[in-house]
Amino acid sequence: MSYLRPLYHLAQADFRERARRFSFLLTLAGGAYLACEAIRGGLVLHYGPYCGRYNSAWVATGMACWASFFLSLIGFYIVRGTVEHDRRTRVGEILATTPIGRLSYLLGKFLSNLSVFVCMLAVLALGAVVMQWLRGEDMRVDPGAILTPFLLVSIPCLAFVAAVALLFDSLPLLAGAVGNTAYFFVWLWLVERMDRLSSLRWDLFGKNVVASSLAASVQEQFGEGGYRLQTTIKSLAAAAGLQASQEYISFTWHGLHYTPGIVLDRLV
Repeated sequence: MSYLRPLYHLAQADFRERARRFSFLLTLAGGAYLACEAIRGGLVLHYGPYCGRYNSAWVATGMACWASFFLSLIGFYIVRGTVEHDRRTRVGEILATTPIGRLSYLLGKFLSNLSVFVCMLAVLALGAVVMQWLRGEDMRVDPGAILTPFLLVSIPCLAFVAAVALLFDSLPLLAGAVGNTAYFFVWLWLVERMDRLSSLRWDLFGKNVVASSLAASVQEQFGEGGYRLQTTIKSLAAAAGLQASQEYISFTWHGLHYTPGIVLDRLV
């Protein structure tokens, strides 16, 4: 208990300091913008030619998938720099005179990074509820179906990003512009690698967890499958001369379900 108390206060103080920054408001505004794009139909999640009815499970899963993809890149640049901030303001020198050890300091910073992401996910979760109501296909809000995709898909991915941002901050070679550039190319490599990956355990973005569940549902209802989970951004599709207003086949999907195997895969 004596170990957890300073850890909690360190994470809380760091998060409060971030929450007072203008960049934190921009972070929440970015999450709200992403939610608005989804609500107005600018972002479409679909499994091949199939698109789920806009119930709680479908809209929340779409938000969670978009959060994993976009925030895994943008979020890194939002949360990084906290160690350098302590160096610059000499807070680190003060902390060095306290009983807080190196591990406690790093865990506190990690939890602060993750807290910023959780705030953004909370905005997206609220956006999912609004999107469901505006679509009007299913007005019953299921809190479990809303929260499950964020817990299974987004949180593990963003916890990884929060840790990588802290790692880059802690290594002098990667603490500046070199680290910013390096992470961008690492992220591109991860996107390309995960797109070809079929394993659930090493799927950083959680895409295969969703795709496998959708495949089972489409197979059960239509007797076919083998499609890829995709996100269409209508504005980019139109700019590329593609058909952005494709008519999708609607089907009912009841969402992801916890199993010990899935939870273990996401923890890994």
